[in-house]
Amino acid sequence: MNLEKALLQEHSKHQTIAIAKWIGNDKVRFEQIVNLFKSGNSKICQRAAWVLGHIEPQNLNIIKPHLFAFLNMLDLNVQDAVKRNIVKTLESIDIPENLIGIAADKCFKLLASPDEAIAIKVYCMSVLYTICKKEPELKNELKLLIEEELRFGGAAIKSRGNKILNLLKKFK
Repeated sequence: MNLEKALLQEHSKHQTIAIAKWIGNDKVRFEQIVNLFKSGNSKICQRAAWVLGHIEPQNLNIIKPHLFAFLNMLDLNVQDAVKRNIVKTLESIDIPENLIGIAADKCFKLLASPDEAIAIKVYCMSVLYTICKKEPELKNELKLLIEEELRFGGAAIKSRGNKILNLLKKFK
């Protein structure tokens, strides 16, 4: 399959899932989508990011070697779709110990930013909650940020925020 051609052929969930299934757990195929993801072409990058967000849970280990690069992309001026799918992926993956601090820093910045999309903030809350399980000293910072978001946030922010706050109360 010519991945670039497939990404440009059709922008649909059906096509995205078909590409993700074609990649499966194949590291060489995943490397191809990563290269397109980092290509700089906004249309291709956005569509490749959507594929990233649809990698099957049992195949998520192929993402781990690329996590550092994906985390660094969160600092770039990339489309919301790219950030959203990176953070969505972080929500689904066991972040390696050596990247937990970087992931936490990036997610705290995204959550605190008034300019970020709601979906990105919602995924960040979940990622940060998971990180707090390993790094409980971050719990209070997450709690304060969520409480701040709840003051002005819409339904999605309130729903996820309250859920995470309730889970944080159960922490020891």
